[in-house]
Amino acid sequence: RLQARITELQQQNKELRAVIREREKTVETLSENVALRDRILMAKETRLGRCQKLEQQIEREKRQQQLESSNLRAQASKQRSMLEKDSKYFERGEKDRQALI
Repeated sequence: RLQARITELQQQNKELRAVIREREKTVETLSENVALRDRILMAKETRLGRCQKLEQQIEREKRQQQLESSNLRAQASKQRSMLEKDSKYFERGEKDRQALI
């Protein structure tokens, strides 16, 4: 009777070890899947970070170009005003010269 109980316990022990090995394999597979998922997420975050940096750079360059464009328009307007002023001054000088002749 005792020998039968020992044999039964040994069989249960063998079955439990097999279950433990299966569970360890499952845990290992799950750990690998989690590691893979983490690598994928990290890669996505890296790409997202790059995209955000590029968007910020594009915005900075856009503001810079708008500022430069505004400055160029202001300079052009100033040059046009000066040219018109010089032209009027020249025309007045020409009229005065013609009047003297």
